[in-house]
Amino acid sequence: MHIKIIFLLTLCMSHLMANPPKAPQDVEVLAQNVTKEGNVIHAVGNVVLYSPKYLITADEAFYNHETGDLDLHGNVTMQEGVSYASRSGHTKINLNTDQGNASPLFFFDETSNIWLQCDTAILDAELYITQKSIVSSCNTQNPDWKIEFSTGELNKESKWMHLYNPVFYAGDMPLLYLPYFSFSTDTTRRTGLLRP
Repeated sequence: MHIKIIFLLTLCMSHLMANPPKAPQDVEVLAQNVTKEGNVIHAVGNVVLYSPKYLITADEAFYNHETGDLDLHGNVTMQEGVSYASRSGHTKINLNTDQGNASPLFFFDETSNIWLQCDTAILDAELYITQKSIVSSCNTQNPDWKIEFSTGELNKESKWMHLYNPVFYAGDMPLLYLPYFSFSTDTTRRTGLLRP
């Protein structure tokens, strides 16, 4: 009996040691009007949030510094590092886990020069899952080509994009429908051959 209890305690402790809770991030909030009630900071008017990972601007923000939950409203712009930028109307994200959602969302990956526009997106540290989306690398206004799709996944770690029910367009003319299509967003050269 004692061996079972010791085994259970050891198992629980090893799980806690392997997955320690993340500490709240160091976040600086600037705005025209900032108030604090309990653990929640409410900022209104030209809101700017600085964190180790993000630079965020919005019209209004609610930030719980204990849980890391951030609720952003109106003209939300997020810069993640030097490669990723997004713009949305409403975004909820946890700064400790990098999980959240946004609607509508416009996302730009500077390294691959690909932009993504969608109605709703589920955000994660490595994966964006989007609904009713468009992807292209052309001009955002009247792109020469684009792919519209019902659901998609952009994996920022593996640099692959998976599209479900994509329709390929040249201008505004649909050319091809596929049930599934995926492509790499990585532009790193891997062979000695050059594209023509």
